Amino acid sequence: MKAWLYSSATGGLEKNLQLNLNAPQPRQPLFKNEILVEVISMSLNPADCKLPELGLVSKALISTPASPGLDYCGRVVATGSVVDSVRIGELVFGKLEKPTQFGTLGQYVVVTHEDCASLPDGVDPDHAAAIGTAGLTAYQSILPYVKAGSKVFINGGSGGVGTFGIQIAKNAGCHVTTTCSTPNVSLCQELGADDVIDYKATDVYKELVARGQVFDLVVDNAGTPLNLYKDSANFLKPEGRFVQVGLIISYVPEFLSERGL
Repeated sequence: MKAWLYSSATGGLEKNLQLNLNAPQPRQPLFKNEILVEVISMSLNPADCKLPELGLVSKALISTPASPGLDYCGRVVATGSVVDSVRIGELVFGKLEKPTQFGTLGQYVVVTHEDCASLPDGVDPDHAAAIGTAGLTAYQSILPYVKAGSKVFINGGSGGVGTFGIQIAKNAGCHVTTTCSTPNVSLCQELGADDVIDYKATDVYKELVARGQVFDLVVDNAGTPLNLYKDSANFLKPEGRFVQVGLIISYVPEFLSERGL
């Protein structure tokens, strides 16, 4: 099969990917709950690059040469003996349960029937391929913690998780405040955000503190400013929740230290 492969990620994953026209195919035969999918479209997320770039940790988890990628949209080629939720030839989309040697930047992937869904009529495969990781992350970070009327602050509204998050929160009946840079203010407004803070023009932390303890939920997709979590009591209701999604890797030691970890 065709696949983009890496054996090392030294200097950055993007500098090490090579297209192989005769890459090994995923394991056969399929287990009874598995599906073989020919990938039509896939999307890369930061996690797809960060894991291979962990060096020895990555090598302990994933055999190389390997293809990165978790998200996909594709066509069902074969199914295991107990799979009755999809048919051969049907278009499906989803995400792999965890990183694997045979990621979605290859022509074929093996998924379980729990990790994919039929592509609805009228949905572009390219759009569906971008839902898996970012869409599920946004869903899990918001819906369990809100109800209609909740006030939600989404730090980083114009990225992958943020754009889904704004729409999910609004669909749940929430009032949404978010941050983004100047060029993306109109995008966040179009997605439904009630209030957009331009972090290029405004000190986000000072702006939040000035509003008082008004938010039921804070979702931090950006990881900055660093004191957002430590001082969140200044703008989060006493019973409110803080969900950390994004984190800038260079700040990890300080981030953990602030949390006493």
